[in-house]
Amino acid sequence: MTAMSERCAEVEPLLSAWLDGALQGQEWAQVGRHLTTCPRCRAELDSLRVTANLLRGGPLRTPPQQVSAALAHPRPAAVRGLEALAPGLRRLLSRVVVLLLSIVTVLFAAAFVLGGNPDPGPPVRVPVETFVADHLVRTRSVPISTPELFEVDP
Repeated sequence: MTAMSERCAEVEPLLSAWLDGALQGQEWAQVGRHLTTCPRCRAELDSLRVTANLLRGGPLRTPPQQVSAALAHPRPAAVRGLEALAPGLRRLLSRVVVLLLSIVTVLFAAAFVLGGNPDPGPPVRVPVETFVADHLVRTRSVPISTPELFEVDP
């Protein structure tokens, strides 16, 4: 068998389409010309032809009912794994999961009830004028040198 050339690398992906008659025009002619001079690609084409004939000529078989059912309703791998465990171990595992979920629930409830917010202290009251002045300065609506904005009534 000869070594693969650059042209072989271009033609090989087209061999199946050439065999099926899916190529047309220039592409069909180029593959045909290459096949007349390249024993390697002719051998590959013969192999594809044999495979296609085997697939076309074989009888269609119906898969067993178990296979059809498994394909129609696949179960997740986790479920299949649990089914393989002994029933006692599955029961123990489910109890452990329930226990862990219960502990987590109790801890969250305790944190909510007992944690709360510590004493925030007295509220801080800032005059509205301070917020207005700050906003106007930040948005550059009023120059910072405007003194009346910074006068705070006692």
